[in-house]
Amino acid sequence: MVQVVKFDIADFLRDPATASAYLNEILADGDQDEFLGALGDIARAYGSSNLAAAANISRDAVYKALKEGGNPTVSTLRSILGAIGLQLVVAPAASM
Repeated sequence: MVQVVKFDIADFLRDPATASAYLNEILADGDQDEFLGALGDIARAYGSSNLAAAANISRDAVYKALKEGGNPTVSTLRSILGAIGLQLVVAPAASM
């Protein structure tokens, strides 16, 4: 009998390098809701309460910022990213 194991991307996102690669892939092709959803996956990997405490924001603020249709401030994004060992960076666009 084949055993099916439930896949949860959050199980693979506890490393800042992997989380960074995941977010960069989403940013390359996705929209804001996809990015916030991916960041939500990472928040689950770290534990939303732990992440909120490390980011020095409330757990409700994390949920509100990362839900579909969320519109977090740059400050909130920087706090969340910083809590998982990442930073917000702007770079020149690749030549077409």
